[in-house]
Amino acid sequence: MPDPAPTPTPPAPRHGLLACLGSTLTLSAIGIIVAAIGFTSAKGCSDRERLFLDEIKARHPGKFAWHDGGDVSVLECSHLDNEDTAWRFDTGQKVVRIAWSRDGRTLYLVEDVGGLLSTTHRIEALDVMTSKRRVVLDLGTSKLESDEIETEEFWVGAWGEVEAEQERLYFQLESGDWYSVESKRSRVRSEPGRPAQPWDQAVCPDGAHRLKRESDDDDSWLEVTDGKVAVRVTRKDVDDDGAWYCER
Repeated sequence: MPDPAPTPTPPAPRHGLLACLGSTLTLSAIGIIVAAIGFTSAKGCSDRERLFLDEIKARHPGKFAWHDGGDVSVLECSHLDNEDTAWRFDTGQKVVRIAWSRDGRTLYLVEDVGGLLSTTHRIEALDVMTSKRRVVLDLGTSKLESDEIETEEFWVGAWGEVEAEQERLYFQLESGDWYSVESKRSRVRSEPGRPAQPWDQAVCPDGAHRLKRESDDDDSWLEVTDGKVAVRVTRKDVDDDGAWYCER
């Protein structure tokens, strides 16, 4: 085995211009090394997010939807990394809740059509392909116990009810009473509570990924996460938790 290399002898102290030049070169070298390490770390994180993004696109073809209080946006999952391709719908109303239909063709909107000092909710159906809208239920004229829906208790039920092959929308009023309405014929009936299997439109069918809202001091956004990695769906301010329609 060869003898170990001798320990280098520290150089003699340098003075004047040479000392300054040496210090400058040393600091520059350190800066380059730190920058390189930082670049490598950032690149590794980006690659990880890219793999996660590709996984979401492959496993969950479908659509995301959100609103900013007025405009409603719909983004294809295949365009998850390009928010600018989202379809935008100007409702002309104050939107407070959105939810997908079971076939992913319709967005149900809960809108506040009351005045400055009152709240009156209306449920509309928005066809995302044609932009056509129709009123499902106007609480201002329905003569129920309240004109206001508890927006956290608005659910899309299952297809295939006894009286019609269409879905029902379940909602709780501010008064505490529960009702459902047919999505097409606007027939209302009293309900004991939320549907037995409420559809959480923030979670994909296999439960592995979730759409969630995050915020800081300046804005809020939607992101998809598995609890370890997250990718942003929006970079502009959003006013709700969004809705995720997964085709499988």
